[in-house]
Amino acid sequence: TYNATLTLKSSDSDEKTFTITLTGSGEDTCDFCAPRIDVSTGADPYSITDFFSFLGSEDSRTITISNDGDELLMVSDVFVNNDFLATCGNFRVSSWGGSANLSPGSSTSFEISYKSSGECLELSQKSIDCNVIHIESNDPAEADYIIELSGAGL
Repeated sequence: TYNATLTLKSSDSDEKTFTITLTGSGEDTCDFCAPRIDVSTGADPYSITDFFSFLGSEDSRTITISNDGDELLMVSDVFVNNDFLATCGNFRVSSWGGSANLSPGSSTSFEISYKSSGECLELSQKSIDCNVIHIESNDPAEADYIIELSGAGL
């Protein structure tokens, strides 16, 4: 509840003052009162394990980032870490503009691609594997959203 007083002073010769009492109440109109990142990979939102590269070709997936919250989601960076010691290929991010501001209900997309370095099968192991995408944002619950990556090549 809010209360205030509005005072108006007349400029006429009688110099009258008018006082008006104002009251009102506010209502919390947000459900989360925060941005909430939602990521769509086409399957598990925390891992993509079906990349396949044949004879050096690239396999790619579209990743969609959405704001399911009720405040502005600011995505500051999207980047991939490649585990060069235990990897059998290379993952890369493309079609990403560097940052994005997503109003509630809006979304943006980028591509992640994989190219093998020969015949191999790579298994995702979150505890030791560094083949991951990082999506950094101002979501208070998931400021660094991580997606595991693995692929196979022939």
